[in-house]
Amino acid sequence: MTDESPINKPEFAPPAPEMAPAPETQETKPQVEEISVPPVEAPAPAVEAPAPAPVQPTAPVPTKDPTTQAVEKILEEDLGDLYVKLDPQARQKVKAEGDVLVNKLKIMVDGVRVHARKVLHLIRDWLKMIPGINKYFLEQEAKIKTDQIIDLAEGEKQKKQGSI
Repeated sequence: MTDESPINKPEFAPPAPEMAPAPETQETKPQVEEISVPPVEAPAPAVEAPAPAPVQPTAPVPTKDPTTQAVEKILEEDLGDLYVKLDPQARQKVKAEGDVLVNKLKIMVDGVRVHARKVLHLIRDWLKMIPGINKYFLEQEAKIKTDQIIDLAEGEKQKKQGSI
């Protein structure tokens, strides 16, 4: 093969297509209105603003009556260490049942008669919810708390009779 082949010669190169410009008329070229677009500003670097402090509701906190507070104090007495050692799920369950117990005992204390046996059973059943509690400790605490509830009920009766 030689360099003189007719394909490699520049004479035989295919002619480049020539494009003739199309005649422009107003009918073929649509008129475009120029719209001025304001330049887009680059976003400013993010400066961390201090987060606003959460707004605390200004609604007054409902205060518990003295009887309810006294019943809660009696039930909480000597149980702080046991309550802290509980897992969160058991703690929530004991607290919920304790709130129900407080309401029942408050109704009994405010009522005409307090049945010691019923108070003892309610407190014992609530204390049994605490896992791993000693049976003898449970009985002793239930008895002590029952006596304190009965004393509270007698004190409330004395207040009622003295004010009448």
